[in-house]
Amino acid sequence: MGTYASVADLRRRVPYRTISSSTSPSEADVDSGIEQAEAEINETLRAAGITPPTTANAIHVLRRLTLLFVE
Repeated sequence: MGTYASVADLRRRVPYRTISSSTSPSEADVDSGIEQAEAEINETLRAAGITPPTTANAIHVLRRLTLLFVE
């Protein structure tokens, strides 16, 4: 599970897709995609001299951005 988003968040965003251990992509694939997206977001922020934010509102925005990457 990522810092900003989870497999459950993606399931809510795309309820027409089944995501499980036996689907393609699998839960593990989606979780890996979430971690990769979050790493890219965090490193982009750091390269711009910005510490990744931790406020609730910022997490909501970063969750949406993460899920856009993963979709």
